[in-house]
Amino acid sequence: MAKTMKFWNRLTIALCLVISAGAFAQTAEAQTCGPDTMSLRGSHNSWQTDAMSCDEERGVWVSKGIHFSDVSLFIFDVKANWQRLYGAHPSAAGKTVRGGENILIERGGIYNVEFNFIKKRYRVSLANLDAVCGSKSMTLRSSHADWNPMPMSCEGGWWIAKNVVMPANSAVKFDRKGNWEEVYGDALPIDLVADLGGAEIQTPDPGVYDVKFNYLSKVYQIGKTEHDGCALAQSSIEPDMQMSTAPSILEKSLGTKSKHASSNACEDACYRQYNRDTAGCRRIRNVRGRGICWASIMTKYGWCLANCR
Repeated sequence: MAKTMKFWNRLTIALCLVISAGAFAQTAEAQTCGPDTMSLRGSHNSWQTDAMSCDEERGVWVSKGIHFSDVSLFIFDVKANWQRLYGAHPSAAGKTVRGGENILIERGGIYNVEFNFIKKRYRVSLANLDAVCGSKSMTLRSSHADWNPMPMSCEGGWWIAKNVVMPANSAVKFDRKGNWEEVYGDALPIDLVADLGGAEIQTPDPGVYDVKFNYLSKVYQIGKTEHDGCALAQSSIEPDMQMSTAPSILEKSLGTKSKHASSNACEDACYRQYNRDTAGCRRIRNVRGRGICWASIMTKYGWCLANCR
């Protein structure tokens, strides 16, 4: 009888150990990167959310190929709802703290961002773009932006420009270095594969577009964007502005009737904000700075219009 009791006691202990080990393994796997989600917010994406990926082997959240301009800011948002934000630690470099200050990127470039939520540490490093996207840089030139170069971001092997507002009959080209030395268009017949020195790529319909270019294969994609709306863009518009009696710069380029006849006050406000912003861009002498200014305006204007719908 005593031997039987001892056997069952040992068996019970063994089963408990197995169950505990399984539960521990599941917990460890679920918390490889900490929370279930992580997003990157910053001036580079107009403070919207870019989902980060969990590198399970190293237990860190990763965003690759992020284009930061000079003096950029960003922060980590756990649930993409502004509730749990992690910024720079006030006294420890490379560490974060909940509710900390925005993290500063002083010099522009294409970066990889890593965040170890468990240790509350982050790392920012220049991306090896030659390996990922085949080139260290890429810019988008378009007729609606006076052919100024707008920086594109390297994401998953593609150079991407998001939320680009294009009036009717716009045209674009891809400029590798932003200096007109290596420019790609599409030679006839149009085959969605860019050619060095090719013709301008036409976008006949007005709208907000995402533009993608694979430098390695030379394949490009231009598709209209669907938005969920953006409170940030709307908040930048003054709600009580009086409508202008003169047609706006954008109205002329679109060939539409004067917007003062429109009943959509939200779109009217977007047009007026666009006019003020573009006037500021035209006063910038530096070509790179002017291109960054245009890219920022197009993104903000696209989100503003989307939020009106």
